[in-house]
Amino acid sequence: MELLLFDNGGRPRANDDLNTLQAEMYYAMFGQLLDLPNCVVSGCEVYPNGSLVNVGHGLVWLDGQILRFDGAYDQSLPVELYAQARVDTDFRPYQDGVSRACLGEALVGVRPLDVSTTASKVIVRYEGALRLSKARDAATRMVGETKQMAKLTADWFDQDGRGKYGTPANGWQFNNGKNNATNGQNKFPVAAGSQYTVGSAGGNASVTLGMNNFPAHSHGMDNAGDHTHGTNVKGFYNSPDGALPANTIQYSNGGSSKYGDLTISSAGTHNHNIQNAGGNASGAADAVAIIPPFFAYQVLEWIGLAPGF
Repeated sequence: MELLLFDNGGRPRANDDLNTLQAEMYYAMFGQLLDLPNCVVSGCEVYPNGSLVNVGHGLVWLDGQILRFDGAYDQSLPVELYAQARVDTDFRPYQDGVSRACLGEALVGVRPLDVSTTASKVIVRYEGALRLSKARDAATRMVGETKQMAKLTADWFDQDGRGKYGTPANGWQFNNGKNNATNGQNKFPVAAGSQYTVGSAGGNASVTLGMNNFPAHSHGMDNAGDHTHGTNVKGFYNSPDGALPANTIQYSNGGSSKYGDLTISSAGTHNHNIQNAGGNASGAADAVAIIPPFFAYQVLEWIGLAPGF
């Protein structure tokens, strides 16, 4: 940047000096904004006024300049802010005797939004306008970048989950698969690597265990426990004539009654089924949840600034 030099002894001041100061000051100010889209630098707030709105005064970055906006009343949104032609003022006589303007300013005008033109503009909607802070933020974002939110202002998003123009949510989209965003809803994140590629999805919230999930094993039984063996014993019989010993058992064999000693023979080697009294009564296995305790955040994905129309 150019510097004005003043040697010892002084020198006459020239208009070129003032022009240099103005040009270098503008360059220092505007150089930080040159890569940004048209936007509101400050002010230009929207204030409801019955069925219409008032737009407050402010400064607007338009056509590579910071221009002044004096505000507007009784506007029907959306409107567009645009750069008006420069107006020259403060006419003074020059040395040649001709009166010329000494000041000039291009103010910001307001008119109904016309989406059919590509003229430089800043759109103002009920939610507001694109502001310098958001334009700068957008310049540092990458498409696909995500962040987590524990709370949301619902009015900042449309029905598809896209952040509305003029709000702090502009440029962000719910991570729900809409508007070219990925769909990460109801999923835990995992760092991509050799096993998982970027954008891949998988896994289950629960699992049903089957026989193949258990190792080979056996159940032993050392004691059959308290149990009974049945027979058709009718009771004790005391022979009245003493033909049989007292307390002889009368039992049934093939449909006829007989008397004699009752012998229960060994059943030999055999198995007993072990049945679990618990579990699903229908016999089916219940799925087991495998997710740990969690807190759900709304994931937002950067998709780029909304156009405003």
